[in-house]
Amino acid sequence: MRRLVSDVVKGLSVAAAVLITLPSHAGGPFLSLGVPATAPLLKLGVGSDRLLMATVLDLDRNHHAVLILRTERGDYVLDNLIDEIKYWGDTGYIFLRIQLPLDKKQWRSVF
Repeated sequence: MRRLVSDVVKGLSVAAAVLITLPSHAGGPFLSLGVPATAPLLKLGVGSDRLLMATVLDLDRNHHAVLILRTERGDYVLDNLIDEIKYWGDTGYIFLRIQLPLDKKQWRSVF
């Protein structure tokens, strides 16, 4: 599992398989992001409603996208800036928006 986590996290920085459109401040799309990291998790039986993209301000306060894995123990961040999975509250990030689990085209502000 540790190797899968490492591969998934590294995959976040690679372009391609699944394209997701992130919302701009005005509400329209501003970026398409490839997220090939979701495929191995989906193959393991993780429900797609548990894998959500989120936009954050990272530790340097730059805009950044991360993958959220929702579990019974809470929400965890898979991030290409760090080679580990962290509980969302332990990242030091400011969370801005997250996809809605039942409609990935819809986003919710979280700040």
